[in-house]
Amino acid sequence: MKEPPLQLFTWGLTAILAVAAMTSAHAQLCRQYYGGRITENFNALPVSGTTNTAATLPSGWGFSEAGSSGNLTYSASDGASSSGQTYSFGTGTSTDRAFGEVTSTTVQSTLGICLVNATGSPIVRFAVGYTGEQWRLGDPAAAVDKLEFQYSKDPGATLSSGIYINVDALDFSSPNKAAVAGPLNGNSATNRTVFPPVLIEPSAPIPHGQILFMRWLPVLIAGNNDGLAIDDWSFDAGTPCNLDLDLNGHIDPLTDGVMLMRAMLGLTGTAVTNNALGDGATRTDWTEMAFHLNAACSTNFSIGP
Repeated sequence: MKEPPLQLFTWGLTAILAVAAMTSAHAQLCRQYYGGRITENFNALPVSGTTNTAATLPSGWGFSEAGSSGNLTYSASDGASSSGQTYSFGTGTSTDRAFGEVTSTTVQSTLGICLVNATGSPIVRFAVGYTGEQWRLGDPAAAVDKLEFQYSKDPGATLSSGIYINVDALDFSSPNKAAVAGPLNGNSATNRTVFPPVLIEPSAPIPHGQILFMRWLPVLIAGNNDGLAIDDWSFDAGTPCNLDLDLNGHIDPLTDGVMLMRAMLGLTGTAVTNNALGDGATRTDWTEMAFHLNAACSTNFSIGP
């Protein structure tokens, strides 16, 4: 175990799901966000198959297919298919994948992720970045296709419902309308747009325990639509290091400080938390404490069994 910074040790001694239903509805489990910068490159998506299920998606990610042909599965493709569908895009069987869709009159697929604020602190702002990739040109003469980025902190939101807020700076429009209709290589510079992180400030903070949805909403244009995807996504809420490990509202050297010292000695699990939780503790599991410390406090504590 790498020893945590001396500053954190000093602080410790002295200061110390949601489940969302979808239109053609598979259940989407939200990912716990413990702080710091998190990323997703989608390279674990399937490289083949036409009936891949949501269980093969990265943690927190999901899709919602509206329309008469919407279903609960998605396909792997190199952009050759013009069928309305959710896709794992990539070249052949390459493991360099992107998460995308082709919109049609019978299938409109919304892509997105659900996070739960598990930092112990309100999220007052967050930054989102990603790369948009075009894997198919449907019709050079058609209007420019687009994925619209939106977010929601509505406690009752799903990917397909709830109060969502537009962030136009993160909308992805097809970058290539000059090619011949058909598959494209979304990894080529001509067919992609890199979005550096955009800072988003909600009208009110997102409390600890509340969900945050981010989604890419398809736009149905006349004619054959393009194959659009997202890749290399990042999220960072700049969450402060919170040494109230048990989240009972105050930092106590006899509870939080004791658990911190035990962890620094290499203990994990209940060996950290036994007889050390404060009155009114709302976070009692060492795993969740360690995830937050490692993400937001620049430590490298062992999660343990």
